[in-house]
Amino acid sequence: MSIIKTHDITLYGGNDIDIVLRPLCDDHLPLLYKWCADPEVLYWTEGGTNDTTLSYGADTVHAIYEGVSQNAFASL
Repeated sequence: MSIIKTHDITLYGGNDIDIVLRPLCDDHLPLLYKWCADPEVLYWTEGGTNDTTLSYGADTVHAIYEGVSQNAFASL
């Protein structure tokens, strides 16, 4: 069973902007685990905390992205 509810919407940048947002899926979980354990990423996503011990494990990552993907279009 999938953790992340995916969708089929891909967004492309325009006006000379080279960006593509693709649907988030379970294949991205290894990258999400890495991000959610990186102190620098967490500094910027968690409101500038200087707690270098802050890290999210797999269960927390699953809960975060499963919840978000049920109520929004999650893209990477």
